Amino acid sequence: MNKKKALFLGVLCIVLIIVACFFALNRKDKINETSAEKVEQEKSATEEAKKEVKKETKRTEVKKKKNKAKKEEKTDTEDASQQSSDDTDEIYVGPLVDKDSGAQETGPKESQAEPVEFPYDVPGTGITVQNISSYSGIYVEDGSDQEISNVSAMQMYNSGSNAVEYVSVSVKCNGEQLEFEASDIPAGASVMVQEKNKKAYQSGTYTECVGTAAKVDGFGMSEDKVQVTPNDDNTFTVTNLTEETIPCVRIFYKLYMEDKGIYVGGITYNVKVTELEAETSQTVSPSHYAQGYSRLMMVRTYDTTE
Repeated sequence: MNKKKALFLGVLCIVLIIVACFFALNRKDKINETSAEKVEQEKSATEEAKKEVKKETKRTEVKKKKNKAKKEEKTDTEDASQQSSDDTDEIYVGPLVDKDSGAQETGPKESQAEPVEFPYDVPGTGITVQNISSYSGIYVEDGSDQEISNVSAMQMYNSGSNAVEYVSVSVKCNGEQLEFEASDIPAGASVMVQEKNKKAYQSGTYTECVGTAAKVDGFGMSEDKVQVTPNDDNTFTVTNLTEETIPCVRIFYKLYMEDKGIYVGGITYNVKVTELEAETSQTVSPSHYAQGYSRLMMVRTYDTTE
């Protein structure tokens, strides 16, 4: 009995051990299965996360590309707008190169100057340029009396109420600058002035006529101090009307064409008398004075002989 009981208990223990092992193995498989599922889930989640990250990265890159494209488009628009502005208001700086010929320009492009039509009032001078023509004959502007041919000559008219003591006028003909200078033009008088540098006359378009002038109320003859009498032999007799010696008397005259009523040459000649004693007279012979072809312009006295 005791042996049977002992055997039964032994068998029961073995069975329990086997059952326990079975449950233990089954539990381990479940745990392993759960762990595998968990790992697979985690792996799947990781893959999804990676995919999401890739998608987000792709979206970001697309967005960046779109923004860049918009920015470039905006820049191109601004550049086009700026180019349009530049085309409207062109500013040329430095030498310019002709793309077709490769020729180099020498400076900024300038707008075409408006042509000058005569008669033309030179601003700020009181002088009207009546015309520019060709002159051949004696060159009078430097006193050399040189024979010249086809030199440019300007006819000026003093349209103001004051005498013009000095005037300088420049004008361009076909782009070449001409210069004219004149002195002592009475109000309402005309004078024919030869070009300062003897530049030849040419027909063409005149532009950019400008000038400066000095004006006075009148020239004066110093009648209270001296008397100047032109003689038929082309001399002057100068008489001192005062009781003191006058160190210097200067007599100014210009060439004048009586039949044309016009002065010839911008130059004003002068001749002087020195140490003219009280109530005495001297006679002088001017080198360029000719009765009927010259006109007395003014007389001035000075405290020195210079």
